[in-house]
Amino acid sequence: MKYSVVLSISLLVGIAGRAQTSDMLAIAPDARAAALGYAGIATSPDAAAQHWNVAKYAFAENSGGVQFSYTPWMKNIVDGIQLLYASGYKTFGAQAVSASLHYFSAGEIESNNTWTDYTASPASRAVDLGYARRFGERFSLGVAFRYIAVDYMERDHAFALAAAHTIAADVGACYRLPIAAGEWTFGMALTNVGGSLDMGGSRVSLPANIGAGSQFAWRIADLHRLNLAADVNKPLSGGTGAAGNRFDLRMGGGAEYSYAQKIALRAGYYYDDAFGNNRSCLAFGAGLHFYSVCFDIAYWVTTGQQSVALNNTLHVTLGYTFPYKSARTDTAPSSVL
Repeated sequence: MKYSVVLSISLLVGIAGRAQTSDMLAIAPDARAAALGYAGIATSPDAAAQHWNVAKYAFAENSGGVQFSYTPWMKNIVDGIQLLYASGYKTFGAQAVSASLHYFSAGEIESNNTWTDYTASPASRAVDLGYARRFGERFSLGVAFRYIAVDYMERDHAFALAAAHTIAADVGACYRLPIAAGEWTFGMALTNVGGSLDMGGSRVSLPANIGAGSQFAWRIADLHRLNLAADVNKPLSGGTGAAGNRFDLRMGGGAEYSYAQKIALRAGYYYDDAFGNNRSCLAFGAGLHFYSVCFDIAYWVTTGQQSVALNNTLHVTLGYTFPYKSARTDTAPSSVL
């Protein structure tokens, strides 16, 4: 009986570790992209570009910026699961360097019975560094390297499961084309390509993904701007069985209206049937820009059969942008608050 209980607990912790590892690297960490239906590959660059397409930093109009985001995850099921994300970048002419930090907590798992007495706090962390460079005025490339660590038993534990570690890399590209009264942007990104994690004896792949995105940005009038963005993603790992052999896609898109670059309203839709998940949601959000301080919020209303746990999810982001660089030579409108 003792060994069966210990085995059950080990499996529970292992399952929590699997879920959080995949979730941490796949969740939209910033409120702006979350409100646009997880569209971020080709949207105008902000500090969260590290997660979506590192190449976008080379087109940043600001000399730099930082963001901090907070997302309580699956709060309809259990309290304490949360994603914290901090990111920042600095531009140097046609080049940019960037960094970000993910921290995902799966809450606490407690056991207090005849055989075991411990508190486990599974947590995942990822630290990455990126570099982007613009070639001419239209095209950019970027690369990021990431270190990932998963700790299953972070606190008191009667038996130990070793922490898992691995590394990964992202590669991105971005192309911007001026159009009448605005700009058309294309982006591609290959993300989370690397090793696997030893989750209690079994190897679990990182959620590698290849995606493409596009954004139309219009300057409707001096104070009015409209952006339409959409992304299509193909997971390269994470599925098992027949579901993993299908041509599964994750798709999302949305619209962003901004007034005087001070107030933004956003709405989007996200669809995910990858590996039979059947998760989808409607997204809504808003943003405020006061001097150099940005505040964004997003709210999800789920519609998919297996997305109940994500209903009423909030994403909150607070950011700061440093002074603008010298005027750009093209006519691209900024769509970042």
